[in-house]
Amino acid sequence: MLPGRPGIRRHLAQFGTHAEYVCLHEHAPLAIKPANMTLEQAAAVFFGGETALTYLTRTSIPAGQRVLFYGASGSVGVFAVQLAKHFGAHVTAVCSTANLDLLNSLGADGVVDYTRGDFSQSGRVYDVIFDADYKSGFWRSLRSLKRGGFYVLVAGLGRDWFAANILGGLLGGIWASVTGAGKVIQFRRRAEWKTYCFSRR
Repeated sequence: MLPGRPGIRRHLAQFGTHAEYVCLHEHAPLAIKPANMTLEQAAAVFFGGETALTYLTRTSIPAGQRVLFYGASGSVGVFAVQLAKHFGAHVTAVCSTANLDLLNSLGADGVVDYTRGDFSQSGRVYDVIFDADYKSGFWRSLRSLKRGGFYVLVAGLGRDWFAANILGGLLGGIWASVTGAGKVIQFRRRAEWKTYCFSRR
């Protein structure tokens, strides 16, 4: 990396702060900060943006697929919605009343207010259901998931995440895999270099 060229790097699975300076191996994944972004904006990309891209690429979303995002207004969800639109997907976003305008402005094709309706009761079927808030419920989501589709459960922390992962994702995933009902993605892989390269565009 050239001296004086600001860059950004997020250490996965490590807690702490967004440091101004950090020592890295010379071959460590590192992205040059785009000139039209502030450091604060770039730092946000490497949490929500990288997480969203890492999970989404595991579903291999082709253009035209129908994708539902639960928790679409959070740090991961806002990036996931925009990335899915970039890939050509038809996007439905689930959020609270306060964030309806935000999701519409990000390009969602449809927005569901979870305080006024249940997406699983609409009769619509999706190729991918992406839960960025681990509150959609595996068995409830299965009613709206196309057979053989992807149910993505973003990893988190706390009792709610543990219950969603173990009782919903893990056990439900085993059942879905055996019966062919769907494919569950719930644990992220370490981001590959191509993820960082994509983020630079």
